[in-house]
Amino acid sequence: MSSQNVASSFPLPPEFYKRYTDENLDKLKRIKEHGVEAFTNAGGTLPQDFDILELEPPKPITKGSYTMFNDSWPVVDRMRTLEETGLQQLYPKGEIELKKLNNSVVFNFVELLDILVKDPDRGPDKCEQIKLLLINMKFLLNEYRPHQARETLQLIMKEQIEQRKLATKEIQKYRFN
Repeated sequence: MSSQNVASSFPLPPEFYKRYTDENLDKLKRIKEHGVEAFTNAGGTLPQDFDILELEPPKPITKGSYTMFNDSWPVVDRMRTLEETGLQQLYPKGEIELKKLNNSVVFNFVELLDILVKDPDRGPDKCEQIKLLLINMKFLLNEYRPHQARETLQLIMKEQIEQRKLATKEIQKYRFN
């Protein structure tokens, strides 16, 4: 018989996973409760090849940023305001008037066409106005996303409940017949 090469798509786990035994985790718990000195004075032995406190999970990050996919992300994920991005907010705070912004974009587009016919040099300024209107619309739509996600989850959960009720009725129908 010939020898076969066995390969895996995934690498083997790092060797330190073997440190997380029930015995070592119990030692860590007792050390956290009473301290290292009390543990060793009571006859407890510490592992020689690693520090037992390394088994403690790291504290969660609450400030700053982290790197993922070669991009830096803030730990506290929040949407920046238009002022923080250096752009003008065209609608009053607290008012969401997407319809008015939409009408403004259409009106400005018609004006842009008129300007391009009569005075093409003013075209870039009008394009910047339209760009600002579209950015404001995008910002308003993104503000609505958490609400939309919550409503979508509620709808999915209601559908799942209904499906389970129907399945339960079907089971009961066959069980008692």
